[in-house]
Amino acid sequence: MGLFDGLFKSSKKVSPGEECVNKQDYARAFDLLNRVENEQDSRSQYLVGLMLHNGMGVAQNVPLGASKLIASADGGDADAQNYVSVGFSDGLNGFVKDEVKGIHYAQLAMSQNHKDAFANMGNRYLLGLGVEKNLTMAKTLLERGAALGSSQAEMTLSAFDILSK
Repeated sequence: MGLFDGLFKSSKKVSPGEECVNKQDYARAFDLLNRVENEQDSRSQYLVGLMLHNGMGVAQNVPLGASKLIASADGGDADAQNYVSVGFSDGLNGFVKDEVKGIHYAQLAMSQNHKDAFANMGNRYLLGLGVEKNLTMAKTLLERGAALGSSQAEMTLSAFDILSK
């Protein structure tokens, strides 16, 4: 499984630009999505931001990519909300460390049932990262993420007894 597997998958109707992303034709995808992204489409902003942020088929531009990812998250894209949540929590790659923003975006993504947002918040409660450590809340969130299909949540749950000590 590759680093970006699953980052582009959406349950919504897939645009021609997103089809190109799924086929790893990033240069064509960037061209198609950039036209739509200029119309303030949050899904296209997410994909363009991700390509810029990670240098996928285009020259890497971390600050511009982060800016587009934040705009997409603010526009309501759950994948972008989860991505920037992790970015703010880690404070890496164009994101200034800000736990409050990280939690805010994770909560927005969870409100849309984003499976990995539940896993990320579950891990926060498990380890006490930006929130008070709460093993009951951690397990509840991880179980919800696993029920939605998050392999990250499933892995953490399988080691929960060891990690919670």
